[in-house]
Amino acid sequence: MEHVFRELVAEWLEWRPPAMVERELSVEPVEGLAAAVVGPRRAGKTYLLYQTAARIGRARALYVNFEDVRLAGLSPRHFGAFLKVLAEAGNPPVLLLDEVQNIPHWGRWVRTLLDRRYAVVVAGSSSRLTLREVPTELRGRYLSHVLLPFSFREFLRARGLGPPSPATPASRGRLLAALREYLEVGGYPEAVLHPDLAPALLKSYRDAVAYRDVVERHRVRDAASLELFMSMAEASFAGVFSISAAHRRMKAAGFDKSKRTLANYLKYLEEAYYIVALPRWGLGKTPL
Repeated sequence: MEHVFRELVAEWLEWRPPAMVERELSVEPVEGLAAAVVGPRRAGKTYLLYQTAARIGRARALYVNFEDVRLAGLSPRHFGAFLKVLAEAGNPPVLLLDEVQNIPHWGRWVRTLLDRRYAVVVAGSSSRLTLREVPTELRGRYLSHVLLPFSFREFLRARGLGPPSPATPASRGRLLAALREYLEVGGYPEAVLHPDLAPALLKSYRDAVAYRDVVERHRVRDAASLELFMSMAEASFAGVFSISAAHRRMKAAGFDKSKRTLANYLKYLEEAYYIVALPRWGLGKTPL
């Protein structure tokens, strides 16, 4: 495995940053602390690591993608080889570890690096690296950063439209047209940069959330009931959503699921960043 680490370092030294849309979220690595980048899948976490490396300087950072097939079979016994290669590379103070959940016992791996005073930034799969897992693995030695899809300002930047300026009727028209498209398509980077592929991309993201982030992760046995529940939640966008009403509708459709099960579905979709439920203002407890 040592020679693989050397190959990865050599490739990184030859790396050139790709074209990137500058994100508003900025990660500041801190010695002895981990920065955990979490958020929905396909929101641009890898590119945020690239942006961090470009900002602080490639000589001070090392990026490793643990999804690399050459790292299959990696285990804690290879940690010494990793440290050796880091020393050979001049001990870059900032380590950017992508898809870190692929390392067995990754929390111990990262904590040991922190003990050696490295600044570590981690990112990974939305189904296996969430705000619930990170505290368990890193035990208070981290700062979390939630990366969401493009904001409207980032959307405009990606389309080369510059900052919004409603100074003239024509500019206001262009701004409103961009806003309409943003509300229809959303801010997922690939969908924004490839609008002709947006419908297919968004469908694939939805399927990944349903079947990887919820069905596989939480061992949901009745995927059909989850699909119906997701459709009902989507239809309630920016409106009132009630577990009791959903229970009645699903029972009428032939899905006799308990309210507890439906509440769990809602929680799973929130954990996957697919929906954001707001509690009803006032005395009621039903989320909106």
